[in-house]
Formats: sequence, structure tokens, C-alpha cells
Amino acid sequence: MKYLKEDYQSLFSKKFIEQRYNYHLIGGILLGVLFYYLTVEAYYTWQRLILTNLIVFMGAVGWELVRGLLYKYEMDWADVRFGVYGSLIGSVIGIFIS
Repeated sequence: MKYLKEDYQSLFSKKFIEQRYNYHLIGGILLGVLFYYLTVEAYYTWQRLILTNLIVFMGAVGWELVRGLLYKYEMDWADVRFGVYGSLIGSVIGIFIS
């Protein structure tokens, strides 16, 4: 819960743009919509939501791990969280579109 509170506070601060969380949010939204339509094998809507957000989460963690291994960056879990927040928003948008 501590991280949710910090993330909410960073939405309305200068840190949101400085840390490029807006790009993670937008990328998550796009991937959420895309993977919502690619997970047609899941019959029920709640299954598609879980599968979509799990795929985006695993991709975000993988991306952060690769960046850490290749460029020696420290892993930033806030980037992963904002990507998943965007994925949640994108998959809900996918529900409303279909």
C-alpha cells in the first residue's frame, strides 16, 4: 500500500515527468489494449484481464532486467508499476470497445 500512495502522489508532482512515468503509462495503455485483443483464447472477460496484465507485467520486469544487465542500470520497480497501471487502464478500454 505504501507504493500505491507514493505512485498516486507522484502523479501530481514534477517527478511524474522527470522520471518519464507518463511514457510507461501510455505504453502500458497501448499494450493493454493490444494484448486484450490478442488473448482471445481466454473465454471470460476476467480471464482476459488477468492474462493481459500478467503478460504486460512479465514484459515490463523482463525489460527492466535486460536494461540492468546490459547497461548496468538499477532496476526501477516504479517503471514496472506504471506500466501495469497503464495496462489495467488499456484492458478496461478494450472491454468498452468490444
